[in-house]
Amino acid sequence: MKKLFFLFLILTFTLVNRAQSPEAFNYQFVARDDAGNLIVNQSISLRISILEGTVSGTVVNCEIHLVTTNQFGLATLQIGNGTVISGTFNDINWGSDSYYIKTEMDPLGGQNYQLMGISQLLSVPYSLFAKSSGVNYNAGPGIDITDYTISNTAQNATHSGDAVGATNLSVVKLQGQDVSTNAPATNQILQWNGSSWTPSYIYSSVWSLSGNSGTNPSTSFLGTTDNAALNFRVNNQKAGTIEPSGSLFLGFQSGYNNTVSGNCTGIGSYSLYSNTGCCNTACGYLALNSNTSGQSNTAIGVDALKKNTSGAENASSGSGALFNNTTGYFNTANGFQSLYSNNSGYNNTALGHGAFYNGASYSNSTALGYNANITASNQVRIGNSNVTSIGGFAGWTNISDARCKKEITETVPGLTFIMKLRPVTYYLDQEAFGTLLNTVSSMADKDFEENINLQTGFIAQEVEKAASECEFNFSGVDKPKNKSDLYGLRYAEFTVPLVKAVQELNIKCTSQEKLIVELQIKLEALQKEMDEFKKQLDKTAER
Repeated sequence: MKKLFFLFLILTFTLVNRAQSPEAFNYQFVARDDAGNLIVNQSISLRISILEGTVSGTVVNCEIHLVTTNQFGLATLQIGNGTVISGTFNDINWGSDSYYIKTEMDPLGGQNYQLMGISQLLSVPYSLFAKSSGVNYNAGPGIDITDYTISNTAQNATHSGDAVGATNLSVVKLQGQDVSTNAPATNQILQWNGSSWTPSYIYSSVWSLSGNSGTNPSTSFLGTTDNAALNFRVNNQKAGTIEPSGSLFLGFQSGYNNTVSGNCTGIGSYSLYSNTGCCNTACGYLALNSNTSGQSNTAIGVDALKKNTSGAENASSGSGALFNNTTGYFNTANGFQSLYSNNSGYNNTALGHGAFYNGASYSNSTALGYNANITASNQVRIGNSNVTSIGGFAGWTNISDARCKKEITETVPGLTFIMKLRPVTYYLDQEAFGTLLNTVSSMADKDFEENINLQTGFIAQEVEKAASECEFNFSGVDKPKNKSDLYGLRYAEFTVPLVKAVQELNIKCTSQEKLIVELQIKLEALQKEMDEFKKQLDKTAER
């Protein structure tokens, strides 16, 4: 025969019948075989013994139960109502000792019992214990006890104390203290004011989700009373923090990892998400999102300074401004995607939509205007290649103070250099500009018409060659500083060799004028001699 296992579930301890029938308590179990399969719809025989004191103690009651399991292997019996083998169930003194249940079973319904186990009754059948405890209860005034029933025989008696009255009681005191007779208003509760319990609004401890009234601006507030941050959450995620250190974060997971910094302001989802630096201000979705130790940065706009980590004292205004900056510092960008590609560059300034878009590590450069491009450090660009006029009411002034100059020489070629120059007219090739500058298509000026303006000037490479042939280090040629940079000409610088050429021409002219004067004197002397000679000839002829 297979060994069987049971899962016993004691559900209730209750007297089956208090008077005529023996007391009993319900016992429910599920029967399984050794393979764990349920024994369903089968008549089985159980021998239940109650042992006193230990698992091998005296049998104070033993009885047999013949039960049938249901389709779930579940069966219920009442210990105390089985066929008695020995002992008296009703005589068990449940409060005198501990008791154990010994379970034996024959799954075929016979008397070939196998031990299933012995377990302690950890919960005493209290109704049985109470009956056998011998305790007697005496009824007080207005109380009647009959068998197991306790009833009130003075329901309309007059009461005094905290509650007064007869049929309808009124609470006039709490813990012996007077309760106000004022009727409460909506959202009011009883609060102790020092002398009585009085209806009061709950603003001092709880704020209503549907609005509050009766608040006092001088004492009512939403916040903390200790040196701890005030936090707000959305979907149980951090969505706002006001810190005692002076920092303020407002927006989903704004300042999420902020720990030790102070005086920071983050407004917008994920702004200053990783921040640990101080004195940063971010306003916009993902603004200064990756910033860690960087400090004193200002980012206004979606993705502004998004990738900054340790860069400091940068200011960006506009969506995507200084987007890729990580360690660069002292940069100022104002405009959509201005200084967009800067990574480690410093001391740069960009003003305008897409200004200074390219360049990851340039320094001390300035770009002013829509799509103004910088191609090297220490460079200033105003406008883009579409601009046709830059001016004002005064000429450009270059600083030229003798106190700030040294190693002054006059080795400037004049006519020799000027005569090598080739003046030309030309049109700008916008497509070539876009390719060389790697200008993104979204920034191209669709309204600009190619070749709209004929321009006059020189070719920088030709000027460079002419200067080289003259062994002239000409500052009028702005040579490329890197492979992305372009040639340029500073036309104002041409004034110097032109002046030199004029001076050289003046020397030549002065010398020629002197020679002319000398020749004129000689010519006049010769003319006089010829005139005198002619007179002599005439006299000779007359003779």
